[in-house]
Amino acid sequence: MKRYSKIFLSAFLTLVLLFSLNFAQTSPKIYINRINSPDGGLIEPARAKLIDILMSKGYVVTGNKDEANYMLDLIIVSANSRRSFNWVFLILPIWPIVPITTVQGEAVVAVIVFDQLGNEVLFDQTGVVKNGMWFFGDFVSGSSVIKGAVIDCINILTFRMNLR
Repeated sequence: MKRYSKIFLSAFLTLVLLFSLNFAQTSPKIYINRINSPDGGLIEPARAKLIDILMSKGYVVTGNKDEANYMLDLIIVSANSRRSFNWVFLILPIWPIVPITTVQGEAVVAVIVFDQLGNEVLFDQTGVVKNGMWFFGDFVSGSSVIKGAVIDCINILTFRMNLR
């Protein structure tokens, strides 16, 4: 029995050591250098969503450029919305349930990540087209659909981002 307890103890200590070394790894620190957008109203929602997503992925978002491992630039290349006539309204004219117009937002967002020396480590770009709500669609603003499209782009870009 004593022999098995030594084997069990050594196996247990080996597992504890392996798990503690795995969890002791430090997460990369990211400094958000700048966020550019043609529409100034998109910068703060994009910054807030970017910080939330990065922190949920295990990255540390820092406010000090010197202690960061990576610097990130987020560029909202384009963000547009358009309204089009809803032809279904001619068949079912029950406004406001069937809207007269429908709104569609589209966004193209790019992310560039630099290391501490200023070398480009990652460049990625994506675009999303997002439709507004169909029922009561006349009451949906174009800016809210654009904001949703930008947030979807940020979700896609951060999902594909893998920094060590």
